[in-house]
Amino acid sequence: MPSYYVSGYSENSITLTITPSGDYIYFKVYCRTVGGTELENTWIAATATRSYTIYGLSAGTQYVVNVGYNTSATEGGATWMGSQTVTTSGGSSGGGGTGEYYYYACLQFNANGGSGAPATQYNESLSSSIYFPIPYEQPTRSGYTFLGWSFASDSTEGTYQMGQQVAVLGSSTGYNYYTLYAVWRKNDEYWYVNVTLDANGGSGGGQYIYYALNDRYCYVTFPSDPPTRKGFTFVGWATSPTGTPNYYPGQAYYLYSESTVHPGTNYTYYAIWEEAGGGVRVYNGGWKTATPYVYHNGAWVKATPYVYNSGWKKST
Repeated sequence: MPSYYVSGYSENSITLTITPSGDYIYFKVYCRTVGGTELENTWIAATATRSYTIYGLSAGTQYVVNVGYNTSATEGGATWMGSQTVTTSGGSSGGGGTGEYYYYACLQFNANGGSGAPATQYNESLSSSIYFPIPYEQPTRSGYTFLGWSFASDSTEGTYQMGQQVAVLGSSTGYNYYTLYAVWRKNDEYWYVNVTLDANGGSGGGQYIYYALNDRYCYVTFPSDPPTRKGFTFVGWATSPTGTPNYYPGQAYYLYSESTVHPGTNYTYYAIWEEAGGGVRVYNGGWKTATPYVYHNGAWVKATPYVYNSGWKKST
């Protein structure tokens, strides 16, 4: 932002130093007596830092000076940067200059991902500590709750609240700029997954809705009761009707959600079957057909049914 400060004065003049910013290269210089008589109200251009001197002043007299800025000397008015009171040198009291300098500060508000931040404030004071009121105007942000303001853009706590005063350090040679950032808390979100268990020719299965609070990974426990199908044994659940089963009754898995709208991201699992009579099935890193074994001569060997009929013979 543009800035200016009083860089000198004498018995009959005051010198200002003006610094432009961006497209703001036109400045209105204003000067009046403390009693209110206007002495200067002039547009000037400054494409780089420059000095401007107001002449024709009286010795030992208080004057109020101010500088405003705009992108054009003819469009609308000027945005004023804050007045300063200066007493010129000399006068009947004698002595040298008695310039009385103000301190200046600017407070900006950043919505920090939201919208509707309050307007920038300029202030001045004879003290180096300058106070700004926090406006009652609040920014907004979809899906978030406003907690207040902080000088840190990544803060999780709103240090300054509406109606409070915030103190900053001013400068007598131009504006000190400060920025308050909106602090937000993300609102609670529920993420959903919609799990369909397709019995794939059997009966059972069904549809189940799971959700997670503020987390896209939903903790899903498959029903402990398997589906049924006459003449078949249930092996497990797979992601296709003829796939390899990787999901089993009573076990839990994390499923990723892409939706906060009920019923959520869809997942479908299909029952996988084997024809009955293929042997007893056990779970060992997956459902497998059990084969009977016996311990013989210090090792487990596959059991084969035998009967004793004048010697051990294979049963038929």
